Amino acid sequence: MTFIPKSAQFRVDARLQDHLNENGATLSELLIAIGDIFVISALEKLQSGSICCAKCQEQYVEDIVDCLCGAYDTRAATRSDFDAAVRWHGAKLSEIDFSVL
Repeated sequence: MTFIPKSAQFRVDARLQDHLNENGATLSELLIAIGDIFVISALEKLQSGSICCAKCQEQYVEDIVDCLCGAYDTRAATRSDFDAAVRWHGAKLSEIDFSVL
């Protein structure tokens, strides 16, 4: 999928795009349960392609993973499936190697 910002053309990492296409809805639900508006916005930008470069893409993914790492102090953490969902999404996003972009 290609996105064309005002100043340049940027191609979203295919592995990230595939992950978001398959799992973006559940990741979004998880982030909404955590309640971090900044990270929810980062995910929305990744899903919509409202990013300008690889550096921004990597930063948004890092912000999401960091949020997931600190998510255990939220009210949503009382759900029985919360821990597994946080670990799974964090691991899948962390597997993407942005150094090869």
